[in-house]
Amino acid sequence: ADGTQPRGTFAFTLTGDVRTTTRKPNFDFAIRELQSMGEKCEIVKGALPTGGRIVGAMLGVAGFKWDDSKSQIMPGAIVENLTSFGALFERAGQTKLSEVLRYGAAGSSGTVTEPYALQQKFPHPMIHVHYRRGCSLAEAFYLSISGPFQTLIVGDALCRPWAAEAEVITTGIDPNQTLKGGVNLDVAVKSPTLHFDAMELYLDGRLTVRKPLTESVSFDSTKISDGFHEMRVVVVSSDLIQNRYRKILPFNVDNSGQHVELKVDAEKIDVKKAITCNVNSNFGVRVGVQSNGRVLKEQKERTSELRIAASELGRGPVTIQAFAVDETGKKILSLPVTIEITGPIATKTEPLAKADAKKKK
Repeated sequence: ADGTQPRGTFAFTLTGDVRTTTRKPNFDFAIRELQSMGEKCEIVKGALPTGGRIVGAMLGVAGFKWDDSKSQIMPGAIVENLTSFGALFERAGQTKLSEVLRYGAAGSSGTVTEPYALQQKFPHPMIHVHYRRGCSLAEAFYLSISGPFQTLIVGDALCRPWAAEAEVITTGIDPNQTLKGGVNLDVAVKSPTLHFDAMELYLDGRLTVRKPLTESVSFDSTKISDGFHEMRVVVVSSDLIQNRYRKILPFNVDNSGQHVELKVDAEKIDVKKAITCNVNSNFGVRVGVQSNGRVLKEQKERTSELRIAASELGRGPVTIQAFAVDETGKKILSLPVTIEITGPIATKTEPLAKADAKKKK
């Protein structure tokens, strides 16, 4: 749904139930804001909108069946319901937030214990305004709930249907380039609707630079270790939302000739098997293999063959790297290698199965 600018109706339902009257005083303001952005809004007298394409909805009813509405929930939509037990799944009697997710909503929320009819414990109608302005689903929820302590939010937290288009353009460092010495990095943004005035640079996940977009950045690669690094160039829009767009620049540094290499015996492997990793380095006193910063195995040699159980990595595509460390703790990384781990996810581990057998006996 990201960036699709969906078209449809924002529906606000109205009945005599306290579940809708709690939020009714704020309907008009949210509707005016949405209409000023060219959106279609409707106050529906009834429990559910009837027919049409719903890009956002605010309900207030204890029990309902979305199928009765004959309405289509558009991809990316937030559909909200104010009731006491929308997220208390072990208690029957009220419709759960999962009902609207089942019909295509990107997100919804519910309370996990009796909240009473207090607006601050539920999303304010302005949730749809924040979302329409380009916020992510998580941002829209947390901008609109002042007392979120009883609320469970479920959905695609990073969904941004109304995100504007923007392309980050960099010159000076190319993806996968090998750097020596210093370079100048220039950043620009191509966007038909947004304006940008600030940028941030993250080196290996750490914020290192924050400055105006119009200025060049001098980057001295001699200040960091040889080996693999990642730079994230983030630009910040100058509007109220301060939208962020990024470009990722993986690169290698070679100022001292130090390196570590990683080779694996397979790019695709069953979860029950082990991955053979050949690590070769001309640096340090020990080498190892890591994934997302978590050390999987290491050994006090510069060249080593390490076997790692695929089950330690989970399922799907997994990225691993070799590393080498010297006596002072200085660390260099290899280029990352991506492996696909296949196989079913076990529903019960062997120790638990044995424990259940003992209980039956």
